[in-house]
Amino acid sequence: MHLAGGDELTCGDVVLCPGSQVDWAAVPGSREAVAGPHASTSYLPEHAPDAWRMLSSLTSGRAVFALSARHVPCMPVGLKPLLMAADHWRRTGVLGDVTVDLLVEGDALAGLARADRELRAAAESYGVRVRTGTTPTSVDPGARTVHVRTPDGPDALAYDVLFLVPPHRAPGWVADSGLDGPGSDGFVAVDPQTLQHRVHPRVWALGDVATVETSPSGGALRKQVPVVAHNLAARRTGGPVRRYDGYTVAPVTTSRRRLLLAEHDRDGNAEPSVPFPDLVRPGRGLYLFDRYLEVQVYWHRLLRGTVS
Repeated sequence: MHLAGGDELTCGDVVLCPGSQVDWAAVPGSREAVAGPHASTSYLPEHAPDAWRMLSSLTSGRAVFALSARHVPCMPVGLKPLLMAADHWRRTGVLGDVTVDLLVEGDALAGLARADRELRAAAESYGVRVRTGTTPTSVDPGARTVHVRTPDGPDALAYDVLFLVPPHRAPGWVADSGLDGPGSDGFVAVDPQTLQHRVHPRVWALGDVATVETSPSGGALRKQVPVVAHNLAARRTGGPVRRYDGYTVAPVTTSRRRLLLAEHDRDGNAEPSVPFPDLVRPGRGLYLFDRYLEVQVYWHRLLRGTVS
């Protein structure tokens, strides 16, 4: 393994979890747009505060929210700023003066059918126009226009504010190292169930960089980490391997104080962590859990491998 500082490491098994990064080149003009005052994203920490300032200060005009489906970590979470902003506009009495367009590259707002219905209902309650199968192709920040590809052909939407959930890609060194493969789109080509590399048996990957055939999310790691840890040992001893079923999760606010939790496997089957309460039904308790307790779980348990 060659390090950026010039050092080299010899190793036996290698476990990769470097995440993914924004692919600005996939939507020309998007980087320049978010550098200005009329477009932003919450997918980069330096832009997240500006995103809310931009949305909350809008009192009239058109707000466009464009959600890519290309390797985006926890894509449905990109709906949080939309639904919280719409709730803010309603409470401040300006929602009727704001036209809201939601452009979703995929066919659904979430991978779980019930969650998709809840999110569509929330969007409808705010008067949001939802357009699925709509892919941003470029942004013209000077003209404040986003160009899109739709099932009916190309289109262009003028905007007063634009919120982007941009496409992501794997770090370039993945392909340079030959760890990608046919159909992997530059990501680490692992068996999506065992998380072992398809060609190099001593390479493993998990998280956003791995081809696990499910929506990438931080919460998915709590199921992936035990599989990799077990299978590393099983490969050495010849024991049975564990299999990852594609569990993933998306916590999405539907208003300023309500949130739903969409947990499902790679086939879209519900996989709730607890049998009750109903986690797909938006609730205040779930919002408080996500806002205050989930942070502690991520930093003090998930990242230490103590949650499964």
